[in-house]
Amino acid sequence: MASKNKYLYFVFFLIILSINNKSFAQSLKYGTNQIPDSLRNNANSVRREKTKQFIVTGFGTATLNEHEVITVLNSKAKNNLVFMRYSDKFRKLENANIIVYDSNGVKINSYSQKEMSISGYGEGLVDDGRYTYFVVTAVNYPITVELNATTKFKGILRYPYEIFQDKDQSVQSSTTIITLPKSFGFRYKELNGKFQFSRIDQGVNETYKWEVKNLPVKNIEYNAGPAYLYLPIVLYTANKFEMDNNPGDLSSWKNYGRWYYDLTGNANTLSAEDQDFYKNLVQDKNSTLEKAKAIYDYMQENMRYVSIQLGIGGLKPFPASFVNTRKYGDCKALSNYMQAALSAVGIKSYVALTNGGTPFWPIFNSFPMEAFNHVILCIPQQKDSIWLECTSNNTDFGVLGAFTENHQSLLITENGGQLVRAPQTKKDENIKISKNIIHLNEDGSALVNCSFENTGEFKQEAIANLFQQRLQDIKDYFLGNLKFKTGIDSIEVKEGRKHQIPYPVNTNFYYSQYPDFLTGSKFFISSRPYRIFTEDIRQMKNRTQDFYFKYPYTIIDTSVLKYPKGFTVEQLPSGLRESKPFASYMSEYILDTAKNEISVITQFSIKQIIVKNKDYEELESFAEKVYADMRQKLVLDNNAL
Repeated sequence: MASKNKYLYFVFFLIILSINNKSFAQSLKYGTNQIPDSLRNNANSVRREKTKQFIVTGFGTATLNEHEVITVLNSKAKNNLVFMRYSDKFRKLENANIIVYDSNGVKINSYSQKEMSISGYGEGLVDDGRYTYFVVTAVNYPITVELNATTKFKGILRYPYEIFQDKDQSVQSSTTIITLPKSFGFRYKELNGKFQFSRIDQGVNETYKWEVKNLPVKNIEYNAGPAYLYLPIVLYTANKFEMDNNPGDLSSWKNYGRWYYDLTGNANTLSAEDQDFYKNLVQDKNSTLEKAKAIYDYMQENMRYVSIQLGIGGLKPFPASFVNTRKYGDCKALSNYMQAALSAVGIKSYVALTNGGTPFWPIFNSFPMEAFNHVILCIPQQKDSIWLECTSNNTDFGVLGAFTENHQSLLITENGGQLVRAPQTKKDENIKISKNIIHLNEDGSALVNCSFENTGEFKQEAIANLFQQRLQDIKDYFLGNLKFKTGIDSIEVKEGRKHQIPYPVNTNFYYSQYPDFLTGSKFFISSRPYRIFTEDIRQMKNRTQDFYFKYPYTIIDTSVLKYPKGFTVEQLPSGLRESKPFASYMSEYILDTAKNEISVITQFSIKQIIVKNKDYEELESFAEKVYADMRQKLVLDNNAL
C-alpha cells in the first residue's frame, strides 16, 4: 500500500512539474523579459510576431489570415488593446480570437468571436454593414495580446498594404505573404525599409514574402509630417480586379478612373421634377459661381452626412434619388448628388477620390493603386477651379479646409482618371482678426470685451467649439485652445450665424483680478489677453526631419488697455519686427496719455507649412524672439496708493 501511495505522489509531482514547465515555456515565449533591451528603449509597444497571409484565388475572391502578438508596455499604446473589423457584402470576418498574457507571458484570459460586440454600420448605406469590436482591459502594464483572425473577400479593389511598424513601436518579427495568379499583374513598392524579400514561382501562381526582424523604435520627431515618410511600408496591388461583379483595370490612373466613371452609371441623374427644382432655385443667378453656391448652400441646410470610409460597402454611390428622398448620404453619395444637381443647371463637375485627414500612405503618379478614403467635388474653370467639400454643413463654398487640401486626388472624368493635387490655402485665406478692449478698474478688476472675425480654418475651429456649445465648454476652449489669461470669473458669448463670412464671435470676460501680479502700487499686466503665437516650437539640436505646420494662416490682433485716471505708465515695450521665409511677426506698442490707453497691435503669419530641417534652428530663433515679445508686461503705477 505504501509503495502504491509513493507511486501516486510521484505521478502527481510529475503533473505539477509539467504544468509549471508549461507556464515557464509560455514565459519564455511571450514574457517581457524575452524582449531585448534594444527593442524596449523608447518603445510604448513591441510587435513580438506578426504573420499576415493574403491568398487571392480570383479577381474578386481572397482570404486574409492574420496572426499578431503585441506587448503593450504602457498606457500610451493602449490603442493596441482595441480590436475592430468591418464587414459588409464584400468582406466577412469568418473567425477571430484574442488571447491575453501577463508580463511573464502566462495566459490570463482568452476571448472568442462570440464574446465580441457586433454593431450595425452605415445607417442603411452599407449592405450587411457591421463591425466587430472588443477592448482588452489592462489592469497592469506590460500586457501582451495575441490576435488571430480570418477574413473572406468577395470583391477586391484594395489589397491590404502592410505598415510593418507603428510610431513608438519596435518589432521583433513581422512577415507579410501574398499568393495570387501570375496573370493578375501584381505590383509592389517598398518604402523606408530593408526587407528580407523572396518570390516563389508556383506555376500558375506566385508567392511574395516580406519579412523584418529586430527593428528598434523609429525616431519620428514632433510635427514631422505623415508617418509614411519614415515607417517601413510595402504597398502592393494587382492590375486586374473585380468589385461588385464589375471587373476593372488598375494598370493606370486613367483606366481606374474610367472604371469608376462607368461604375457610377446613371446614379448621378435626377428626376425631371428634381431638375426643375434646381433650375428654379438658381433662376435669378447669372454666373456659374453664383449658381453653384446657391445649390451648395441648399445642400448644407438640407442634407446630412453619414461617416463611412470610402470602400466600405463598395464604391458605387447611391443614386441621387436616394439622397434626395432620405436627405443624407456618405461622402460619395453627397458628392454624386451635388454633381447631379449642378448638371441639372448646366454646370459640369467631376467627383474626385482623395484622402481626408493625414494619409496613411502616399499616392504616387507612377504607382496606381486604390488608397483613398474620401470623395470631394471639382468644378473645372479656366483659371481657378472650384473645389467643394460636400459632407460639411459648416465649410464655406469653394473651401476644402485642412482635411483634404493639398492632397493628391483622382478626378473621375468621362475620359478616365486624372491625378491632380487639390489646392493649398494661403495665409490670407485663414485669417483671425481680433480686437480686445480691457477696461481696467482701480481695484485691479477688469471687463474684457473681445471680438473675433474668423475665416477659413479659424472659422471651422470657432464653429466647432463655440456654436451652440455649453458655456463651460466655451470657457475651456478660450483657456485651453486660445490660451486666454486665466482667472476668468464669468463669460458671455454671442456668436454669429455659421454661414457668415467672416464668422463673428463677441465675448465679455470679467476678471476680479486682471493684473498678473501687484508690487506695491505697481500693476504688472500681460500685453495681450490671449497668446497670439501658440505653436509648439521646441529646442532641438541637429533636427533631422522637416517641421510641418497644419496650414498657413494670419492673425491680426489689436488689444487696447483702458486704465483709470491717476495711473501712469511705468514701462512700455519697444515692439518687434521679424520676418523669415516661413513666418513673419510684427508688434507695436502705442501710448495715448490723453485717452489713458495703451494699444498693442500684433500681426503674425505662417507663410509656409513645411520648414526644412536645415532651417529649424532659424525657426527656433524666430520663435524665441516672438515668445519674448509676447511675455512683455505693461507696468502701470497707481499713484493714489
